[in-house]
Amino acid sequence: MTGLSKVVDELNVTYIALNGALTVDLWFEVPIVAIEGAYVMDLNFDIGSMHKISGGGNFSASTESVFFRLRATGTAPVLGKMKLESLYVDLGFSSLKINGSKGQVDETPINWVTIGDFFQNYMDAFWNDETQPLINEMVRCSIDHFVNVSEDNFV
Repeated sequence: MTGLSKVVDELNVTYIALNGALTVDLWFEVPIVAIEGAYVMDLNFDIGSMHKISGGGNFSASTESVFFRLRATGTAPVLGKMKLESLYVDLGFSSLKINGSKGQVDETPINWVTIGDFFQNYMDAFWNDETQPLINEMVRCSIDHFVNVSEDNFV
């Protein structure tokens, strides 16, 4: 694996004890990731009918950028319950390229370039201005509920 020498990361945490205000801001980016290796696969699975994925040889994958950002604000009072008021998560990668030796699903050859394009297009389409706020709010509510669950709920 290459590219880890230029990792950018930044973490800022602010806590004000007087009112319990808490802010966390994390940024993590790997500008270039490249992986090379070898693989052997022989998978059989049944999804109503039997299928087989098989092949082997060299494999490589690379991206021009992998990033993750987390911003959270809330309150963590000395006495009382914590509250996660806002959460912003962003993640992704760009220019995913996958290349591999021969492999097949049943009798159909695996097109590694198409698989790389599929994952990149899926991420670009799925993680957008409409879905990102929904997912952020679902995660925020889940975390807030988990942190504030009382012991009575575990009985």
